Amino acid sequence: GMEEYENQDGTLKTNNKLREFRSIDKVDNVKIPKVKMLDGTYKSYDDYMESQERKAENIFGENLVEISDDQLPF
Repeated sequence: GMEEYENQDGTLKTNNKLREFRSIDKVDNVKIPKVKMLDGTYKSYDDYMESQERKAENIFGENLVEISDDQLPF
């Protein structure tokens, strides 16, 4: 599961930590674990990723340019 930590320069980062072992035959039924926040609380993975997307939108604002697959050279 993902876990937040504070980097040496003070920025917030995430790291993936092994929380459980599973047998191969049960891997397809695994739920994504909650993200452990820096303050020790837990947040659902979907909510965490949504909040990260909002942060990125706030940082880049209107300067983002969407490109379709048709415009890529490969």
